[in-house]
Parts: sequence; C-alpha cells; structure tokens
Amino acid sequence: MDPGREVCKVGNFVRSRIENLISSGRLPEDETERLCDRAYCRAVFQISYPVLQEVSDACAQETKKLRYCCRDANGHLRYYVKAYQIHGKSFILSNGWREHPHRNNFQKWLQKFYEN
Repeated sequence: MDPGREVCKVGNFVRSRIENLISSGRLPEDETERLCDRAYCRAVFQISYPVLQEVSDACAQETKKLRYCCRDANGHLRYYVKAYQIHGKSFILSNGWREHPHRNNFQKWLQKFYEN
C-alpha cells in the first residue's frame, strides 16, 4: 500500500458507494429486495444481517424512533441511524461491516453496477 494514500474505513466506503448507487438510480428494485434478505447477504457478503432493512416512514422521519429501529432484539445498534429513500420506501443500512472479508466481497458485488 502507498504510505501517502489513505484508505477509508470499510463502513464509510460501503455507505458512500451505496449512497452513490441510490442517488444515481443504479440500484434496481429487485436488488434492493435481495439486500433485505439475510440469506442472500450472508452468501454474497458473508455479513450476519441484511444489508438493508425496510422501516416505516414514521420511523424514518423521527430520529428517536429511527434509533430504536436500528437496534436488534438485544438492544445492539446494528444499522446506521440514517434512513435512505429507495424506490419510494425507507431503508436503513447495516453497520456490521468488517475489513476482511466484507470489503472485497462488497467491491465484487459493486462491480456489476458499473459494467458497460
């Protein structure tokens, strides 16, 4: 690695790329649905939770409710406290990213949106 080059943390990398896919309209509805499927996310990214989780509009619009929606049954924060509007629905993004193997798996998945 080039000592003068900073590598952003994997969570920041994933968030920025997902936000770019959303804002550019490159994230298809069927892929959005797959990202909400735990088995798909485990197979593709080796991540324990779905990459996206749909939340109600009421939850997405109020920070206190959103913070609650981002927690698992044990009270652990599993999603970033930020809602994304995708295809007319509100979603939250998993914060469970680790450098190995998640970065490489995410980069491989990401490539299909930038081919052609």
